[in-house]
Amino acid sequence: MGPSGHFRHRRREMMCKHDIGAIPIGQNDRLIGMVTDRDIVCKGLAKEKFDIHSPTTRDVMTSGIHCCGKDDDLAKAVRHMEELKIRRLP
Repeated sequence: MGPSGHFRHRRREMMCKHDIGAIPIGQNDRLIGMVTDRDIVCKGLAKEKFDIHSPTTRDVMTSGIHCCGKDDDLAKAVRHMEELKIRRLP
């Protein structure tokens, strides 16, 4: 899914319907961010004067994705997450 569409449409419905806590956001065949349930609250709903009908995905997504590969050591991935204080790695 791309970053420019309104968040309130397909993305929100997909997260609710399939009980998904995070969705990857891509552009030009590259992963550029993620939207998590926490992003929606902290970067959206908790903001004063936030209009639920107007945000784009880019408004609520976290940019600068950190990843691990399928062959990466689990302990290394956990350390990476702890150092960056993140909860998910795609």
